[in-house]
Amino acid sequence: MKNKIPILLIYSRVVFAWIILALGIAKLEASSALIAVLLIIGLLTDVFDGIIARQLKISTAHLRQLDTKIDRLFWLSALFALAMLHPSFFIQHIIGIAILGALEFIAWAIGKLKFKSNISFHSILSKFWAISILVTFLDALTDGKANLSFTITFWYGLIAQLDIVLIAFILPELQCDIPSSWHAMQIRKGRAIKKMKLFNG
Repeated sequence: MKNKIPILLIYSRVVFAWIILALGIAKLEASSALIAVLLIIGLLTDVFDGIIARQLKISTAHLRQLDTKIDRLFWLSALFALAMLHPSFFIQHIIGIAILGALEFIAWAIGKLKFKSNISFHSILSKFWAISILVTFLDALTDGKANLSFTITFWYGLIAQLDIVLIAFILPELQCDIPSSWHAMQIRKGRAIKKMKLFNG
């Protein structure tokens, strides 16, 4: 039964995504607060599904790729809900959001063209970027502004996304849980890399 915990945590974000979408569309008085709670819980499930899977030694490529797909659904649902509740925020930051979305698409496209599969690198930068994204969402859900937090998240996200694109370009063959583009370069040179057990090991 315990081997099912990671998959249950991953799929819990699918449920959260649909609830978040419904709350955004409904525009209830409590929508912002409820979405904030679900985002925090969702991020915690994202942290612990990987840690638990590695501890149980069931962290397969399929599981990591599924995790990435559902993460994308989860955050897109949050973005949609935020656009419903605070359209001014979405309009004000549409260019930045589009740039980050384009980089996400480029990385996905490289994976499909080069590896014929979905990529799931879970780089160190992207893990901490998720925390920055959460802070921005919580800030924006409060008053619909979050100018400073979005600016920080955008520039940090730009670096994190470019790192993922570089990993996709550099890796000779598809692997999951690559800490950074530097590590990808070491793999390309045939060298062994060390991974942090907590994040990628």
